[in-house]
Amino acid sequence: MESAYIVRYGEINIKGKNRDDFEKQLAKNIKSCLKYNNVPFEKVERKRNRILVHTNADCASLKTVFGISSLSKAVYFKYDEETIKEHVEKLLKNEEFTTFRVSVQRLDKSLPKTSIELERELGAFIVKICKKKVSLKEFDLNIQLELARDEVFLFTEKEKC
Repeated sequence: MESAYIVRYGEINIKGKNRDDFEKQLAKNIKSCLKYNNVPFEKVERKRNRILVHTNADCASLKTVFGISSLSKAVYFKYDEETIKEHVEKLLKNEEFTTFRVSVQRLDKSLPKTSIELERELGAFIVKICKKKVSLKEFDLNIQLELARDEVFLFTEKEKC
């Protein structure tokens, strides 16, 4: 299990034939911002319509980079339903909450289950292990997952930029 910041970007993901150039420039701007603010990082990589910043340091300075729409500190690991449950259970040990919801976004639509099916399964699992209530509108904790073909990104916060 590794941790990284997930960087989501806005308009550049619809720029067509020069989208790749815009993504490369955003990654370059992210590196420049991190270096300027003395934020240590292992690497910055473009992956599945996201940019990952591999660091354990605080990346609040990235909120000022033009083009970034949101940031999330996430753990990521190989896609496997049992592994997802293990990591969710670990995550919940450090959280205080009464109500929760699960939000799943599949970046790869070829996965065998839909987002709603996964949300229901994980919600039932959390109710079973924590004895907490699900609330889709008024919740204390939002357990969020972004799923790719071979990776899962797990986080609880999405900071707007």
